[in-house]
Amino acid sequence: ASRILRRPLRKGKVAGTELCENLIKLSAAKGKGVFFLGGKPGIAQTSAFHMKERYPGLKIAGCHDGYFKDDAAVIKKINDSGASLLLICLGVPRQEKWMYSHRGELNVKLMGGFGGSFDIFAGVSRRAPRVFIRLNLEWLYRLIREPRRIGRMMKLPKFIIGVLFSRKRYHSG
Repeated sequence: ASRILRRPLRKGKVAGTELCENLIKLSAAKGKGVFFLGGKPGIAQTSAFHMKERYPGLKIAGCHDGYFKDDAAVIKKINDSGASLLLICLGVPRQEKWMYSHRGELNVKLMGGFGGSFDIFAGVSRRAPRVFIRLNLEWLYRLIREPRRIGRMMKLPKFIIGVLFSRKRYHSG
């Protein structure tokens, strides 16, 4: 989109999984508590356990799976945990909507949505091979591995079309 709109961004890419792990590493170094929210039952705990092995200073404030109906109870658990960082892996767009809806109720310093990162940390899923990552084709690797994602992927052409129309309006006005 930045290229189409001729609004270049600084070169570089940080995958959500890498950002998530860097935040965990920083939290461990600073002694800040991290709450893991999302994934199937047991995934958040397994993910937290593996991250604790990798970063021994990590303070796991709490974990909860993504299969909940009572937001208030989960928010209370997060707030009672004293976590500074809330990692949310509920999938797009649920995690973003959840964060936005509850931003005023949560007593964390930082929260972020990281999709399937817990599955990767827990060893349930794998990242794409480096060649796919270098070629910016990680999405293709995930689509090949998980064909059910095709519906979600079909939204990308709509996005590009919207950007193209936006560019036309932007440059003609």
